[in-house]
Amino acid sequence: MSDSDSDELISSRLAKAAGAGDLSEIQGLVRNWPSGNAIEKSLQSALYSAVGQGHVSVISYLMDLGAKFHADMAYVALSCKNAEDMFQLGRSRGWDINSRTTIGLPVFAVVIQSQSLPLTRWFLTHGVDPTLRGSRAGVSGAHMLDVAAACSSIEVLDLLIEHGLKLEDSDALHSVASAIDGPPGRLDMMAHLLTLGMDINAIEKVGAPESRGIGRGSPLHSATYLELEEHVAFLLEKGADPTIKNTLGQDVMDFARTQESWKVVELLSKHS
Repeated sequence: MSDSDSDELISSRLAKAAGAGDLSEIQGLVRNWPSGNAIEKSLQSALYSAVGQGHVSVISYLMDLGAKFHADMAYVALSCKNAEDMFQLGRSRGWDINSRTTIGLPVFAVVIQSQSLPLTRWFLTHGVDPTLRGSRAGVSGAHMLDVAAACSSIEVLDLLIEHGLKLEDSDALHSVASAIDGPPGRLDMMAHLLTLGMDINAIEKVGAPESRGIGRGSPLHSATYLELEEHVAFLLEKGADPTIKNTLGQDVMDFARTQESWKVVELLSKHS
């Protein structure tokens, strides 16, 4: 390697080799690293590349050199079939399984959102704290069952319950009712939660920040806020009471008008 090579070029070559899983190339680049040039940042970039492609042997080598596995890597690790191997490797080198991403989301919440039952089980059997709080629909401090209800599968939600999480401590029904970007199957999830005994008219325990001025309400209020007509119709069909008032004293019709959710207003008018 020529001394005239820029740090950027060297780092790029290292990251490319890591992404390709070319351990011998990486070892050669490291051996010939220009003296006096910092290598830590380049190793970290290379580790990202290796994690993104699931190259465990490269990941292990880079971590031996000081690169750190951290929470944000969960996003790329989850796209690989051997994600469990990478999480295990990180854990064996001191990575905290209860760590959070740079936006404050527990890695476990990211795993739940992936809908991977095997990985969720792996985290639960390797020391993750399932009582960590995540976020859902702009609500911080959300219970992990809220995250599962909005973003994951019935099987993952049931597994969390098997490991001690209680629906009565959560706002899972509100969470799925307001799951505007949730994966397919949210109506099935709502039906499942009702089968498990969740109160269809319960008032939300943890709501949006007061600055948003929407209060805490029933699952119908949650679905109405995001004008999710299908969810509103489902809840009404299952017996939800639109006269229940939120903490601002608004029933669902009042709330719908305040939020200018006119499609919901029309739906409620037909229902009454």
